Amino acid sequence: MIIKLEKDFQKLKNKKRAETYASFFKNNSNVFYGIYAKDLKSLVKKYISILTFKEIKELLETKVQEKKQLACYTLVEKYKEDNEKVFNFYIKNLKYFDDWGLIDTTCSHILGDYLLNQKRDILYKLANSEKWNEQRISVVSCYAFIKKNDFKDILKISKILIENENDLIQKAVGWMLREMGKRDKNLLIDFLNKNVKKMKRITLRYCLEKFSKKERDYWYAK
Repeated sequence: MIIKLEKDFQKLKNKKRAETYASFFKNNSNVFYGIYAKDLKSLVKKYISILTFKEIKELLETKVQEKKQLACYTLVEKYKEDNEKVFNFYIKNLKYFDDWGLIDTTCSHILGDYLLNQKRDILYKLANSEKWNEQRISVVSCYAFIKKNDFKDILKISKILIENENDLIQKAVGWMLREMGKRDKNLLIDFLNKNVKKMKRITLRYCLEKFSKKERDYWYAK
């Protein structure tokens, strides 16, 4: 890793903030430095032209959350310059995106965006994986499609994962269904009519956030 970058990390470390971050990300076993996202993004601007993919992988391989975050921010920016190379790198290194924050920062901007005009078989492979991070990547990547009013994949993937026991998957499913519903409420209502009895409470709660209290109470009672 670039020695100068390591020195910048050390300068920005904040023990008190690190403790706060660690308590927020309770299921995360990584070490926290307590560095603000805005400071990490400033480092991206400083180093993006000289960071190699080998060095980005080294950052992802560490157990320091902020180093992994820096790698994620850098990949999103590099994707704008060479989308195919970054997409291939991302697919080969999925195991390092092992936290919901790292996944949500990257997957729709890289995997989702790349697949806008491509076959999307990889999403279904990930959705049917036994690894929770790959399952979440398959869901949140659909945000790129949803923003283009393309809902077919989030509907199919939601059905695949609707009975998954992992809260991190159910929150993602509910979140993406909510985003779809903001654009096509009738489509969301149709999905609910067909699947509400299978849905976990937490999925439904995320899904219904933009509904009125009366509407939420109706669906909760189903």
